[in-house]
Amino acid sequence: MKVLIDHQIFQNQKFGGISRYFFELMEGFRKSNVDFDLSLLYSNNEYIKGFENIQSESIHSAGYNDFLFGKEFRGKAFLYNQYKKTQPKVPSFRQQNLDHTISKLKKGDFDIFHTTYYDDYFLDHLNGKPFVITVYDLIHQIYPEYFPLNIVDKNYNILDKASKIIAISESTKNDLIDFYGLPAEKIDVTYLASSLDAGSEANNISNLPEKYILFVGNRTIYKNFYFFAEVLSRVLDNHPDIELVCTGSKFSKEEEFFIKKLGLQNRIKNYFVNDAELIMLYQKALFFAFPSMYEGFGIPILEAYENDCPVLLARNSSLEEIGGDAAHYFSSKSIKSLEKSLEQLISNQHLRTTLIEKGKLRLQDFSWKKTTEQTIKIYKEAINAAQR
Repeated sequence: MKVLIDHQIFQNQKFGGISRYFFELMEGFRKSNVDFDLSLLYSNNEYIKGFENIQSESIHSAGYNDFLFGKEFRGKAFLYNQYKKTQPKVPSFRQQNLDHTISKLKKGDFDIFHTTYYDDYFLDHLNGKPFVITVYDLIHQIYPEYFPLNIVDKNYNILDKASKIIAISESTKNDLIDFYGLPAEKIDVTYLASSLDAGSEANNISNLPEKYILFVGNRTIYKNFYFFAEVLSRVLDNHPDIELVCTGSKFSKEEEFFIKKLGLQNRIKNYFVNDAELIMLYQKALFFAFPSMYEGFGIPILEAYENDCPVLLARNSSLEEIGGDAAHYFSSKSIKSLEKSLEQLISNQHLRTTLIEKGKLRLQDFSWKKTTEQTIKIYKEAINAAQR
């Protein structure tokens, strides 16, 4: 069996969960001696840079981000644009990646094609070969008011023509059935796993509070950060020694305004951290809070379990499915429910210890090895069905 994987997500993401998923899959294929080909000429994706024995053409750097790498100064963009004018006129990197993949599709030297995103350019070039697509969530369908309407996203044409659809949770599978009316037997669930790299170097984090609640990642729209911060501000009135630590992008002006309005400007800190530093934050936190209104999976839950950190989750979408009985739950928009859960986790050491022990057991249900094995099984089923 030979698998052809396309370029899409590796030209769109330098970092990110989807490219990390395909990177882990390819690592698993390599260990399982599954023949695969990543069709990619140009990419800045960080995961690919560390990948050895990849069976594709050389992956070249893709422009500005690698121009005078590590040097940032005023006028760099102008200098880069002048540099580009001195270079021969060639098709864009994106066009070259696309042409490269179409060429491989037409050549047909593969048994199954796995598209890494939702552009349907490949449908006219498969020549009857089966293809698989992975769906992570239906956030754009559930909250369309929060996203531009002209972005590339799932469409029924791809989902209908796919030989198999992989969903990363039963929750996402159910959403696919509800939104698109797809047959359940066409959709297989393969869970994800934690990918935190403990091998990276951890720097000391300055002014880290002694006691804190941890909030990881994106804080926009459906992540429910504003509601969480509002309720937390009431609870922290009773616990002057506890702060909130966030990771990810800097606070926006709107977030800074809101935090100041709550009087929390001296009790919320935000850090941009690497994997090793994030591990340290999990290990030192009182607990990790994930109040999101919707998730297709919820990898931070597994990261917390992996690092002996109790977990507080909103009870919705995939979070309860992934968290299992190892997390403490609250109703997403219930002030009383969240207040009660926060107080319980802050005040009850026995509860936190119990959740840590259950988290270790729950974590055993998730591994990239399992994900790879299940994906290979799905490929084989799709190939066999196409040959009947």
